[in-house]
Amino acid sequence: MYVELHYGRTLVATQAIEPFSAPKAGSMFAGLHMVTSQVRLSELEIQRIKRQTLNNGVIFEVKGFFRARSNFGGLLKYSYWLHGECTIMVRRPPDGVLVAKKCKTKH
Repeated sequence: MYVELHYGRTLVATQAIEPFSAPKAGSMFAGLHMVTSQVRLSELEIQRIKRQTLNNGVIFEVKGFFRARSNFGGLLKYSYWLHGECTIMVRRPPDGVLVAKKCKTKH
C-alpha cells in the first residue's frame, strides 16, 4: 500500500503505508510525511506553479493504492484493490495549509 503526490504529470513524492485494520464501513486516519527536493518540472509546469503560488493556491494530485480484504464469516475471504485519488489545494509555501479537496475512490 502506498500514496503518491503528483504535480501535473510529475511524480513529486511517494510514501509506503503499513497495513492496518478498520471496522466494517469504517475509516482510519494515518499521518503522512512526504519530503521532496530538486524535482524536475517541465517549463509549462514551472509557469503554472509560479502562477498558482502568486494566487496563493497550489494544486496537487494525491493517489493512493490499497489492497482491501473482507472476511465473510470464517470461510470466505475476498480481496481487491482500491484506488483513491484526491485533488488538493494548499496555500503557498511556507504555510502549505490545506484549503480545498475533492476525492474519489475506484474498486
